[in-house]
Amino acid sequence: MNPLDIPLCLEKGDLWERSGGEPETDSRQTPAKPSEEKGTLFNRPAEGERSGQTDDSDDRRPGGQDWTEPSEGGVTSGDGVTFGSDASGGDTSGGETSGGGDGSSGQAASESPADAPDADALKTELAAEPRLAAGELARIEEANRLAMTRTAAESVPAIMEVRDLCKRFGDNIVLDSVSLAFPEKKCTVILGPSGTGKSVLLKLMVGLLEPDRGEVWFRNERIDQLPERAITGFRQRMGFLFQLGALFDSMTVRENITFPLVEHTDWPRRRMVERCEEVLEMVGLAGQGDKMPADLSGGQRKRVALARAIVLEPEVVFYDEPTTGLDPIRSALINELIDSLAKRLGITSIVVTHDMASARRIADRMVMLYDGRILAEDDAEHFVNLKDERIQRFINGQADSDDLSAIVQQGYQPSNVE
Repeated sequence: MNPLDIPLCLEKGDLWERSGGEPETDSRQTPAKPSEEKGTLFNRPAEGERSGQTDDSDDRRPGGQDWTEPSEGGVTSGDGVTFGSDASGGDTSGGETSGGGDGSSGQAASESPADAPDADALKTELAAEPRLAAGELARIEEANRLAMTRTAAESVPAIMEVRDLCKRFGDNIVLDSVSLAFPEKKCTVILGPSGTGKSVLLKLMVGLLEPDRGEVWFRNERIDQLPERAITGFRQRMGFLFQLGALFDSMTVRENITFPLVEHTDWPRRRMVERCEEVLEMVGLAGQGDKMPADLSGGQRKRVALARAIVLEPEVVFYDEPTTGLDPIRSALINELIDSLAKRLGITSIVVTHDMASARRIADRMVMLYDGRILAEDDAEHFVNLKDERIQRFINGQADSDDLSAIVQQGYQPSNVE
């Protein structure tokens, strides 16, 4: 036990009185003791219980006091008072032992662990305090949980980070001072209404757009100011699944998938073909390399685009609305692929989507963009329970009453508008 952990009710001079010394002054008796004010959190021994205590130690006072470490752990003062030690020869009570060996001079400085108030009792007591408004305890607990969540997130290395990122097109401010860190080997889902800058954020991160202000970092290297030739090397460590797939209609499936290999590697043709077959098998399209994109369904084209995104074995894959235009069954298949590829290949996934079913399935962490700013971010389990009305409307698919005002003015009252 550290001496700094001694309960606050032990005022200056109390410890020395227990070991036979005299307090520095008698003024300590004038102010009310904390235990007298509260009367519940800590219980001090009565004055009469401490009377008559003696100690054979020397007469050193707090001004010249030395602390030494006992052999069994704990901290011992020069007067022989030991804190947090179970060493034999003294009377241990509640973690404090005086230097006497007969057990008569030791006196408990605080409650034993069995008698100490537990966390639930403390919460009950705090809840009963008239100074705390209704719901204050719940707010304190939620703040503590969010702090712990951020601490846990910070303990995971961030593979990418954006700092104070701003982007505008003409007078339209799309992103306004956005700062985010993306934990490695986790799936971060970015949510938000249309036009809030989600896709723009992804394009800024891969260098397809330049920010008006702010920074983009990849593995502790700033990349937003790099020239095109230099940033190409970083792009080879990233994959990008575009919203509509962006396949080349005039190329076969195999040619689409091997295109990044042709552009960025000097592999022989045979190795490229083998790699193409590997990734096609990963996405469930083995043997489809000779087909044209027009011969494929929408879900198949998305899977070909995903195979192309991972062909260079990237560390990060960006997904821009991966389930857009797909039926629920095909959407579920894409979600399974995103999740399984991330786990199988150790990929960090950064996903932009409107699809809450998809977000719930794949997200480790959720972020809400609203009007170009970060409205909220949390782990997936707690994010969906956040009380912000804008978040809940998005999650539950409820239109804002202001957005439906024109309809209401025509005499129609939507059922989901309160």
